[in-house]
Amino acid sequence: MDQRGFVRKSIVRISFKWPNPDNKGKILTVVLPGTIVSIKDDGSCVVLADRTFFRQENCPFVVNLPTSGGYDAVPVAPSMQFFVLGFCVLVLQVQPNGYLQPVTFETGPVRREEEVYGFLFPQEDFFTPTMYCPGNVIGGESPLGNWVHDIPFHSFGRFGSPIFNQSGHLVGISYQNMDALSVKFLQLAVLSEAEISSVLGSVSYVLNGNPIPPEVPILPEGPVLSV
Repeated sequence: MDQRGFVRKSIVRISFKWPNPDNKGKILTVVLPGTIVSIKDDGSCVVLADRTFFRQENCPFVVNLPTSGGYDAVPVAPSMQFFVLGFCVLVLQVQPNGYLQPVTFETGPVRREEEVYGFLFPQEDFFTPTMYCPGNVIGGESPLGNWVHDIPFHSFGRFGSPIFNQSGHLVGISYQNMDALSVKFLQLAVLSEAEISSVLGSVSYVLNGNPIPPEVPILPEGPVLSV
């Protein structure tokens, strides 16, 4: 089943104007994904993103929401922004458009050689379309692993690209680029931390594709990356 249209409902576009220190401060446009992790009762959506460029000086950014035809041309300003556990969390006050949808977190084990998919913005034409590229988990130790894809090197792919399984459930977020993208597998449920749980609202989890009722503990026992 092709999940790319479904997944795109959960990805915002974050565009930075970055003064590249390696090129005498020349302004470079960097476009990265942000992952919608919940939509609260008041309609606001909570986005998880890599924090790297948010911490850069003189690096303004705008956030554009997904629509059925691409991305809304009118940016949305966050009403709240803070850092936790290596991520930047944005809270966006938005008008419900019937299209936005938060991701569902897979809490079951990620297996070596499992086929997973990364959501990247292409280097050249990074406004439309977006790229949903296949790869495989090739190794690592819980809760981290490596994901190798079969597309040309993407210079900013390591900064917060969400990784989905074949069912369209979120299994990880990339955080660095070596021979392959390194991935933080999310089965340790970073979003269950008490310090941000009040901001997140309701987050959806599944275990091996089956919904987990809210009253059931999220954290699984044992390793999260299996052979």
